[in-house]
Amino acid sequence: MVRAREGKEVAHRRSVEDHVAIVDALARRDRVAVRRRLADHLVRATTLQSLADQLLDVPPFDVR
Repeated sequence: MVRAREGKEVAHRRSVEDHVAIVDALARRDRVAVRRRLADHLVRATTLQSLADQLLDVPPFDVR
């Protein structure tokens, strides 16, 4: 779906940028940024973008 709207090259570039941002946030151990970047990446190509904020309102689980 994304490739149809953005074109293959743009969709690939944006996907790589998203993944780099997610890894950077993980490396910084920034839970808020990780959740935001993951939510944005997962819903970017959908009509669910308006639900991302609702998804992020749920407290993060502790993975110690």
